[in-house]
Amino acid sequence: MAKQSVSKAEMHELVDSRIRAAIREVTWLMAVVMPEILKSPQWTMEDRRKLAAALHGVADSQMADGRVAAATAAQALAEALDAQVRSQDKP
Repeated sequence: MAKQSVSKAEMHELVDSRIRAAIREVTWLMAVVMPEILKSPQWTMEDRRKLAAALHGVADSQMADGRVAAATAAQALAEALDAQVRSQDKP
């Protein structure tokens, strides 16, 4: 078996390209989601619940497309909204 190696420069380029892709994916997600969040300054818990559900769907869709960073960002935002809803649901 031949041993294959990657140069330090190639490794840096690979890491840099993955970081750029992740930044693009998260920026894309925020450009889509943030305008929706900003449309209404007074979000009800039901609004937050619905947005969280939609974001869970976005996360699944993005993961299926191989856009892990966008999926992770959508999932994190959905989980934050879920936590807000749960904290309000507790007596």
